This record gives sequence, structure tokens and C-alpha cells, in this order.
Amino acid sequence: MIGFGYDDSQLKERRHPTRDELDAITRDHPLMVVHQSGHIATMNSRGLEFVGYGAGTANPAGGVIRRREGSREPDSVLEETAFFNAAGKLLPSLGPIGLRLFAREGARLWARFGYTTGQEGRATPDTAEVLREVADQDGLPIDAAVYADVLVDTAAMRP
Repeated sequence: MIGFGYDDSQLKERRHPTRDELDAITRDHPLMVVHQSGHIATMNSRGLEFVGYGAGTANPAGGVIRRREGSREPDSVLEETAFFNAAGKLLPSLGPIGLRLFAREGARLWARFGYTTGQEGRATPDTAEVLREVADQDGLPIDAAVYADVLVDTAAMRP
């Protein structure tokens, strides 16, 4: 399960949702909620387990797995590459139909809020292909600028 668009500075609590709060929604399925910045996410316990993040997991280069106070146990908040790596493990579990639905409905949501252009700033070849398929099959209600993740594969950098 994936949600997106929360902003901790706009929440009544003025903080990110906690692992325990997300566990109250579901303990059976991985749950990731992506911050509006696209650089941070929070996950429930099942999600952290699914992506392999635990007390013994080191912070990845360029990222932070925030910890519960006084312990090494993840608290739910993942920053930068800790989030990107987790999303890279979770998104494929949606399957091809789920990924196309995710892309199509995300674009429709942006269009409903008046956005005319969206961008994927670090697309893997698979992500670029899903976006291309959705655009070709259904059309997208917004323009999409897709930038290849050159650390993964430069072959995706084509018009």
C-alpha cells in the first residue's frame, strides 16, 4: 500500500506519522506514505520488514534511517537513498497492472489539482517504460518529464 503527499509541517502534530500509527492502519501489508517532497517516506513495521530495514541495517550512502530514541530500531522515517532504496523494493511488488494504475491515477490526481506537468527525476528503465506504456495506451492528462537514473542505466535516456 502506498500513499503520498503528506507534509509534516501541515499536520496538527507537526511531525511525520509514526511506525505505530501506520501499524494501526495495517500490520498485514507493507505500507509506505511518501512525503510531498518526494525525498522522505514513512513505513509501517511490515513495510520495514519487507524492505529489510531493521536494527542491524546501516544507513545507506546518502540516506538516513531514522531510529527510535535510545535504540537502533527504525522509527519509520526514511530519508533520501534510504527511501529511494525502499521504494525500489516495494513498487515492483505492485505488479505490472498496479504500476500502470499507480502512474495513471497519480497523473489524474495532479491534473485535478491544476498541474499541467509532472516529473520523475530519477527513473529506472522499468519506470520509464511504465510511463511510456501508460502515455501510449491511455494518454496522460499532464505532460511528463522523465529523467533517467544514470547510475542505473543510460539506455533509458532516449527521446
